[in-house]
Amino acid sequence: MPSYGCQIWLLTASVSVSDSLPDHVKGLLSCDCDLTELETCVRQVLLRQSYISPGLLPHPSKRINSLWTKVMSN
Repeated sequence: MPSYGCQIWLLTASVSVSDSLPDHVKGLLSCDCDLTELETCVRQVLLRQSYISPGLLPHPSKRINSLWTKVMSN
């Protein structure tokens, strides 16, 4: 049974998004990593790339909103 990381990588491998992912994200997606670590990494990438969808974050919170505000103001 493939790991979650491999399943996610297979889903993204066929789209141009995979070409723009940082190497450390590709590394996490291509191995059987800790899911908490993967979630944290994906959240950071979403924030840094200035696109965030409430549908992509399971539990939007004041903390996420304040981080988003901080990122957008920089």
